[in-house]
Amino acid sequence: MNKNGILVLLLAAQVFPQTALRGDISENSFPVEGNPYIVEEDIFISEGKITEIDAGCIFLFTPFTGLTVEGDFLINGTP
Repeated sequence: MNKNGILVLLLAAQVFPQTALRGDISENSFPVEGNPYIVEEDIFISEGKITEIDAGCIFLFTPFTGLTVEGDFLINGTP
């Protein structure tokens, strides 16, 4: 990769921050400003807990990761 390609990758990493997720995400809310949310390890919502995701959020799952929901999962989507 040439120097220009490396510069573009570095700039993209700064312009597009990301939020890493793993483990218990119960009782959290996820605003679009945290995009993209990178699921690095399995995530879960515990029984009796609520997690809310705003419209426009992007969750990217790395290979062999997943989501287990035992509580409430509220997704504020748009039609």
